Amino acid sequence: MPENRSNLRKAKFKVGLLVLCSVLILSLALASLGLREFMQEYSEYVIHYKGSVSGLLAGAAVEKNGIEIGKVKRFEENTEDPRIVLITIKVARDQKLTTNDRAYLKNSLPTSIKYIDIEPGETKGRILKSGDNLTPGKSEIDSALKAASVALRNINEI
Repeated sequence: MPENRSNLRKAKFKVGLLVLCSVLILSLALASLGLREFMQEYSEYVIHYKGSVSGLLAGAAVEKNGIEIGKVKRFEENTEDPRIVLITIKVARDQKLTTNDRAYLKNSLPTSIKYIDIEPGETKGRILKSGDNLTPGKSEIDSALKAASVALRNINEI
């Protein structure tokens, strides 16, 4: 009987030690992932987007050439011109954006959640500094809506 108690204590100690080590390893892994996000240095840019940003969420991806380089930080209505939405994006500091780059609001087809796609300019422009404005491009959605509006107007005139 005393031998069984001793074996039971050893087994409980081993299980406790295993649980403690597992929790410690999990905590370290989660902390390192979280710290990496806080340690990453970002540059912020503002896009003056004219039109609806419905479907765009804070935290949405910012891509360049199909590679995620940042996130949408926030967006708000421009107090000077309510037709314009100010979209603030944060981009990894090692990603250089230029005055010739264009930011497009695009749809993710399966989810309809929007994201920002930055297309590099054909020529080299001045490298933007954190806080600078990034020029918006005409989105496919806006172009299609404008074409449909013109077509409807032409039909009504007939």
